[in-house]
Amino acid sequence: MVLADAPDPLWEALLSLHLLQNRDGPLVFGRWRRASAERPAEPALFRLRAPAPPVGYSADLLTPAEASLGL
Repeated sequence: MVLADAPDPLWEALLSLHLLQNRDGPLVFGRWRRASAERPAEPALFRLRAPAPPVGYSADLLTPAEASLGL
């Protein structure tokens, strides 16, 4: 198994979009979701909601190739 040297920004953005679109962990993520909805810091990121649904398939262009080597 290979461990990544650092977090991948594309994976972080994709997983954050997933968390914004579901209701899991309301005590941990509820306040962050509300703040994000009130003032989206990056409107372009929110346009990715269609190709990045909270469950199921996400477009491959959003997942970095480096992640195929392992964690």
